[in-house]
Amino acid sequence: MAVIDINGVQVEIAEEELSKAAESGKLEIKTDHVIYKPEDFETFKTNLANDEYKKGRTAGEEMTVKALKQKAGIEIEGKDPDKFLEVFKSNVLEQAKVEPSKKIEELTQDNEKLRKSYGELETTFNTFKTEITQKETRQKRDIELMKMLPETGLKVKQADALDLMKLRGFDVDYDESGKLIPLKNGEVVKDEKLSQPIDIKTFAETALKSLDLFEKTAGGRGEGDSDGKDKPGSFEAFTKEMKNKGVEDTSIAFKEEMQKRISDGTLTV
Repeated sequence: MAVIDINGVQVEIAEEELSKAAESGKLEIKTDHVIYKPEDFETFKTNLANDEYKKGRTAGEEMTVKALKQKAGIEIEGKDPDKFLEVFKSNVLEQAKVEPSKKIEELTQDNEKLRKSYGELETTFNTFKTEITQKETRQKRDIELMKMLPETGLKVKQADALDLMKLRGFDVDYDESGKLIPLKNGEVVKDEKLSQPIDIKTFAETALKSLDLFEKTAGGRGEGDSDGKDKPGSFEAFTKEMKNKGVEDTSIAFKEEMQKRISDGTLTV
């Protein structure tokens, strides 16, 4: 087998074919390779480049049109750039027909809505913040007042005594300097001689006595006999009545009924 090099392309030819070619003066080569004349090859390269350019350009245009359709929100069939431009121009002209004053009015209305929503949100937040602060302050006041109540010797539990005191206007608060002061119906309770708020512990004891919440013991606070202890309208009779009904003195129902009777004058504490 002989090898012939044609412009860098090597082609294998049987030796007998070469012998025939030498005798006839003509060599026919059969191969899968395509062999061009120099001028034909240049034409081929030019045509191939043009075809690839057209394919690339078409693919690029289609990708661009697809992206622009999505961005502009335009729905059209196909990916023809000329058709896209036609629809896009139409949309722009349509939007341009809206009067500037109307646009300004719409924007102004939107702005007012935003202002109103923000104002409502701010009010809600401030109200919430105030409520939280008030609850925290109320809790601190109750804790301070509870500290002044004796753990034993009362007719009711400390928490109930605290509720009764507040119901009758006995309370505490903080002055501008943060000092705890006693209050009766919202007014500062003062020592008449010194003209200054009385001691909180003394205030609490006075309140408990005025509400008759100390247990009666011979020779002790609220001393006296037990006559009339279960008299209708007394706290002892009320407690006994509620207990017979199965209502615990720590329950909400007990406190609500107690406050109701105190308010209408049918319970004296």
